[in-house]
Amino acid sequence: MKQLNGVFLISGEDLTALPVKEIGPAVDFYQSVLGFTAVARDEATATLQRDDARLGLVQKADHRPGEADSCCFTVTDLDAMHRELADRGLDLGEIRTDEWGGKRYQVFFLREAENGYCYCFSQPTCGRSQGSIVAANNHPTGAYRPPARSMNVPVA
Repeated sequence: MKQLNGVFLISGEDLTALPVKEIGPAVDFYQSVLGFTAVARDEATATLQRDDARLGLVQKADHRPGEADSCCFTVTDLDAMHRELADRGLDLGEIRTDEWGGKRYQVFFLREAENGYCYCFSQPTCGRSQGSIVAANNHPTGAYRPPARSMNVPVA
């Protein structure tokens, strides 16, 4: 089943060139933990895809994980995505309802330690049960802004 519908920036990074300390371990994380496939790779860069979400990685020796930004994956079934990642033994945030831009979304978060990225997984609440609403300023990376840019892959 298709799970990822796209990936959006929550902060200032470039989705085609997310900086990482080392390309090999970063690609391994995206493949083994998040289920991506490498569609292109060399010694310093990689392009990864899962369903309709595509992003690029670039090795930067001066990357500072404490300054890494965040991105949001929009998903088809948030509960199934949470189960998939939890079954891999990951320490995930609980599913909750956040509101931004006048809309409500079910969300959960995953923090990646090696390169410092915080990943938000989200699904609009229409048709889903709604838990408690968390104010936008409670986002673990600071201000929770609506996605500014996306890198979606056209559906064939």
